[in-house]
Amino acid sequence: LFWRDPVECLESVFSNLLFHDKLDFTPHHIYKTAEWLLSVYLEWLTGDSAWKMQVSTDSTEFHIISPYILQTQLPRGTIVLGVVLLSDKTNITTMTGARVTHPLLLGLTNIHMCTCMKLSSKAFLLTTLLPIPKYLYPNQ
Repeated sequence: LFWRDPVECLESVFSNLLFHDKLDFTPHHIYKTAEWLLSVYLEWLTGDSAWKMQVSTDSTEFHIISPYILQTQLPRGTIVLGVVLLSDKTNITTMTGARVTHPLLLGLTNIHMCTCMKLSSKAFLLTTLLPIPKYLYPNQ
């Protein structure tokens, strides 16, 4: 079992100098027409949920956006950081023992999508490595 503190992982990604000009801090809307009838959703910060979270922290009235986030606990002027967690079953060794694990990767939605999807950008950090155990008696 391998794990790292998720807050330290977020600090590491957020303070990475490769992303200093590839981060968005404020939610924004993009419209396809001048009448503001058709919205374009490209990244998480162009969505309505990020907009509502940021607007509710900047206003004098606070609202509960979801059961998990109580906006009254956030100070005024807070920046919203979206966190992405990724996991998939991965083979570590195939020739010797067929070890299988579930890695948990952590990333930020504030990083531009064109940057974060490049493998060389290292925008996702390994936070947890959960091994899948082999049982001696699989049918019981």
